[in-house]
Amino acid sequence: ITGKKNVEVGKRTIPTDTINRVFSIVVFAIFYNAICIFLLSIVQGADIRELVFEQISAFATVGLSNGITASLNDYAKGIIILT
Repeated sequence: ITGKKNVEVGKRTIPTDTINRVFSIVVFAIFYNAICIFLLSIVQGADIRELVFEQISAFATVGLSNGITASLNDYAKGIIILT
């Protein structure tokens, strides 16, 4: 935004390859979760907000749940388990 070629935090410069690696990890995480949420919405007829919460919680290994995991069908449980 400011037109600088390097990213600086404090008085340190973050290498470009580190920024590219972080960007690719974030993009992968977004796409992976989007695909899993899409698959969950296809195989399970639950509220999309509950499915999104379950998926993101499983991906981030947070340990939180809406309590719908036990009521998911086998395919949806498989997606959550793989996550």
